[in-house]
Amino acid sequence: MKRIRHSQNARFILTTRAYVFEEARRTSEHLADQRLDISKYVLDVGAYTRRIRARILYNHLLIAGTPPQHIRALVKSGKIPKIVDHPNYNPRVISWMTDPFRVNSISPTQYTDEFINALENPKQLWDTAFRTHIPQKCRHLLFSLFFASQYGEEIHSLRTAFQSLHTRLCALYGHSSDPKDFDESLKILEGSFVTIRNGLVSFVNPSFRDYLTTYLNDLSLLKEFALGAKQGKWDRQLWDHGKKLADDEQELADFAKSFICVSEQFLHIPVWKKSTRDPHSYRINDLGNSDRIALAVDWWAHTKEKAFANVALSLARNPRDGFSAYMDGYNLVQLISAIRAGYYTELPSSEDLVAALEEGIIGVLEGGPDFDDLDRICDSILGGASTFSADVIEAASNAINRGFAEIDRYASEIDSESTLSDLLETLDKLAARGQVPGAKAAAAKYTVVRRLAQLADETEEAESPSFSGATAPSSDKFDDKDLVNLFASLLDINTR
Repeated sequence: MKRIRHSQNARFILTTRAYVFEEARRTSEHLADQRLDISKYVLDVGAYTRRIRARILYNHLLIAGTPPQHIRALVKSGKIPKIVDHPNYNPRVISWMTDPFRVNSISPTQYTDEFINALENPKQLWDTAFRTHIPQKCRHLLFSLFFASQYGEEIHSLRTAFQSLHTRLCALYGHSSDPKDFDESLKILEGSFVTIRNGLVSFVNPSFRDYLTTYLNDLSLLKEFALGAKQGKWDRQLWDHGKKLADDEQELADFAKSFICVSEQFLHIPVWKKSTRDPHSYRINDLGNSDRIALAVDWWAHTKEKAFANVALSLARNPRDGFSAYMDGYNLVQLISAIRAGYYTELPSSEDLVAALEEGIIGVLEGGPDFDDLDRICDSILGGASTFSADVIEAASNAINRGFAEIDRYASEIDSESTLSDLLETLDKLAARGQVPGAKAAAAKYTVVRRLAQLADETEEAESPSFSGATAPSSDKFDDKDLVNLFASLLDINTR
C-alpha cells in the first residue's frame, strides 16, 4: 500500500465485505490507520438500482457459460422482473445460479422456478447438497478447509487438518474411516464445493463459506474440533470463531480448555518447511512462535490453567525454529507491553516469561532485521522505554546504528523508487529514535537519494493515467420495457 501511494501510474483497490474489513481494523493497528480512509466506497446491495441489478444478471448469463437452452427458458418465462426486483437479490446467488456446473443439474423447464426458489431460500443453495448429497467424510473435509486459510490451503496441509479432525469425529460418532478418505473426498468435492488451482484448495464460491459460518455456530461441536486439532493456524481460526458463540465466561473457559492438548504440541510443530517448488528455500508452515505464545496466554486468561502458562514460557525460552523479525519481532514487543501493563495479572512466572521474551527481542535485533521490521520494533521499544529493560533498549539503539552503517548494501538491493522514498521517511524516524549522529544520518539519506537518482536515470517516467471519473450520471429510468429489450438480445445471441 505504501509503495502504491507514492506511485504516479498505479492505484491500489481492496475489495472486501464491510464487516470483514471492520473486524480487521479492530485487530490491526495498520488497517486502523486513518490514511486508509481517503477513498472508501461501500457497495450496498440494497441500494443497487434496477438497471444495475439487471446488468449483473445479464452479464452473468452472457459470460458465465450458462447453457443457451436455460437462458432461453428464463427469458421466455417472463419472470426476469421478479428475479431482478426480488428483495433477496444478491450477486452471489446470481453467480451460483448461472454457473454451468450448478445449472447442468437443472432441466431448462425447471430453471426459472429454481432460480426464484434460490432467491426465496438462499440457504437452500447449499443446505440440501451439503446435508444429503455428499458423504460424511466430505463434510469433514469442508470443515477442515473452513478453518484453514481463506485464500486457499495447500493440499498436504489440508490433509493434516482433515486426518486429525476426521479421525476424531469418526471415533466420536461411530463412523467408519479409511486411509483413502481424504483423496476420495477431494475428488468428490472438486468442482461442486471446492476448486484446486496450483496445489491450493479453496471453496468454489464465497457463499458456501457464509453458509458454513452459520452451520458451525455450535460450540459443543467446536469443542470436539479443538480436541482433535494439530495445527496452530487452524486452532487460532477455530478459537476466533468459537469464542463469539459463548454465552458467558464459564462457557468460554470450557471451550478454551479444549485446546490444552494442542497447545502442548506448539513446542514441536515446525514454523518453517522446505518449499515444494524450490528445495533450497523455506516457506511458512504454521503460526510463528509469538502467535503461539499469545494464544497460550489468551487461553490461560480465560481458564487460569497452568498448562497454558507453561507452554507460553517453554516457547519463549525455546522457540521452535527460533524467533524471526518478520513473524515475531513486533508481536514480542506487544506481548511484553501487555503483560507489563497488567492485562494478565496472576499469570504464573510472568517475570520469567517477560525475561525470555526480551531475550527473544534482543536476538531478533542482533540478527539484522530489515528497515520496515526495525522501524516497527524500535518505535514501540524506544517510544515506551519504561516498559523494557536497559538491555532491550540498548539492543534497539545498536540495531538502528548497524542499519545506518549498512545502508549502502540495503539501498543497492532496492529497485523501487517508492520503496526508497519510504526508506527516507523511515531513516528520519529511526535517526531520532536511535539518536544517530547527524553526519551519519545525513550520509545514509544521501546514499538513498543517490540510488533514487540512479533508478530515475534507468527508467522513463510513466505517464499518469487519468482518474477524472465517468461522465455525469444520466437518469436511471429502467422500466419493464427496458428490461425486456435488454434480455431479448440474449435470445439473438444464442440463435446465431
